[in-house]
Amino acid sequence: MAVGPGKASTIHTAEAALPEAGVRPEDLGIGVLFSAMRDAVVVGDAVSGRIVLWNPAAQRLFGYTAEQAVGQLLEILVPEALKPRHRAGLVRYAESGHGRLIDRDASVELPALGKGGAELTVELSLAPVTRPGQDPASTPQYV
Repeated sequence: MAVGPGKASTIHTAEAALPEAGVRPEDLGIGVLFSAMRDAVVVGDAVSGRIVLWNPAAQRLFGYTAEQAVGQLLEILVPEALKPRHRAGLVRYAESGHGRLIDRDASVELPALGKGGAELTVELSLAPVTRPGQDPASTPQYV
């Protein structure tokens, strides 16, 4: 789910939630690649709407360290005008496993917020992530 350098990729999904602090890249099958990627990758829990993983490129792009970002609502990255659509999208995905952006086979450019409220444009690509051993018929919890 990589896009160009300086662009953000986000992963959201829905299933039984792991505690935010307990999710590791290895748990989602992305291991060492997660930290080495030059693209920002933010993994969110679609049920709680919270950030569960944050790679070093996300820190460079958004300005938050992983310690500051993990556990926060994904909404810290969403401009005020887009928050209602963001919330509705999370609910839709949690209920159906589908959504306007997550069902796309392409990325989309959107405004996002960096630390301190600075607005930037990101190229967003959403992909559901299923944990190893998860029932393939269930809706993935992470995106």
